[in-house]
Amino acid sequence: LTKVGGEKFVLVLKPTKESTYKNMVDVLDDMAVIKLKRYALVDELTPDEKTLLKDKVKLEI
Repeated sequence: LTKVGGEKFVLVLKPTKESTYKNMVDVLDDMAVIKLKRYALVDELTPDEKTLLKDKVKLEI
């Protein structure tokens, strides 16, 4: 991932209500493995993001 955007790359994490604590720990572990240092953890999906993802994952809306 660092090759794609270098130091300017930021990963935005938006867990859904269906996400578990283990899901978040796994993602954070993966970021440590690839040495990704810039990320943001955001509370909620926007309505547009929910619409985009509705056919891909089950979401409580």
